[in-house]
Amino acid sequence: MKIVHVTSKTKGGAGVAALRLFKALQNFSDVQVAFVSIDKTINYNGDIINDAFFSYLKPTLFKRANLKLANIFFPTRAFLYRKKLNKFKGQLNCEIASLPFSHFKLHNHPLVQEADVIHLHWVGDFIDYKSFFSSVNKKLIWTFHDMNPFQGIFHYENDHFENYDLIRKLDHEIINYKKLQLKKSTLSCLIFPSNWILNKAKEKTNLIDIKLANVPYTIDFNFFKILDKQKLRKNFNIDSSSPVLLFVADRIDVHRKGVDLLFDALKLMDTQVTIITVGSGNVPNFVNHKVVNFGRIEDQNTMAEVFNLADAFVMPSREDNLPNVMLESLACGVPVISFLNSGAKDFVIDDKTGVLIHEISAIALKDGIEMFIKNSNGYDPRYIFEFAKKHFNPELVVNKHINIYRTVL
Repeated sequence: MKIVHVTSKTKGGAGVAALRLFKALQNFSDVQVAFVSIDKTINYNGDIINDAFFSYLKPTLFKRANLKLANIFFPTRAFLYRKKLNKFKGQLNCEIASLPFSHFKLHNHPLVQEADVIHLHWVGDFIDYKSFFSSVNKKLIWTFHDMNPFQGIFHYENDHFENYDLIRKLDHEIINYKKLQLKKSTLSCLIFPSNWILNKAKEKTNLIDIKLANVPYTIDFNFFKILDKQKLRKNFNIDSSSPVLLFVADRIDVHRKGVDLLFDALKLMDTQVTIITVGSGNVPNFVNHKVVNFGRIEDQNTMAEVFNLADAFVMPSREDNLPNVMLESLACGVPVISFLNSGAKDFVIDDKTGVLIHEISAIALKDGIEMFIKNSNGYDPRYIFEFAKKHFNPELVVNKHINIYRTVL
């Protein structure tokens, strides 16, 4: 049985999750797996290859002229929709927008053609819906890392609502186009890493005739584990006299990740804390609190050490699927403080693995943080670690995927 995993890139939460699953399948199963993305391709023998499929070939002058004439007199649907979207790009207030078009014809990729099962991940602007879904006759599985597969151009619901009046006609056309192309597909199973995104998909689309599965992400417990907190704090010069909170995001200023709510909550707090931030972007200074900004961290060993510096990981996302950082925090024995509106609902248990906050507001977040500080001695790092190992264990997650692959075949 040959399984190929397809995702646009290995960066970002979805790319990291896809690559971790691929590596776990290599280590804990006897199936042959390959991985295809723009920045990394791994064949069925486990070799990283220089993938000529994604090499850019500059078109000749003749070809450019022909393409320009074709777009004037016989414009493709992709060209027209890209042109429409470009008109709004400066006005859109969103994290990301993508289209179901691509100049890559992924159905022609050798590793895709060789596969028995094609497992899609995050594919915005990467697969061309029409050519891909109408050409592929293999079994298809798709992990939904965000809402884009069942929305239009946006990847999360709030972006859809925020820009609805501006771009609703185009967005509606893209939704209908996606539905039309997906009807031609051989999709056999949809995988949802959290119940939150599974329920969102059920709300917005008809999933009666397709198999659904809820399988969380996995992580490598060789990296993410409990370390000596006091020793690390001494090494990183972190003061232990006040509670230490951690916030992590690829970009700190992304509205969806809710760092503004965290900063507003901290302004309301009398109890002094040390707030550690990881991610690109600026962090304000506070009168009552100490701020340590590590910037971007790419190395997993360093990231595991930073998690172990904290008493709690604060994840104030307005909406989120199942962030890898939440899993990493729990694996390090660090409780999570989070809003209810995300996949955290599946794994954050009050007074056991963290604090779940029901109202999305700075005041509610402040109350949740203070509640944690008051009861912080009641959280057992070893219990949290074992909880993470029980739910995100690579072998367990792999076996669930293998069962899905065998079922669809």
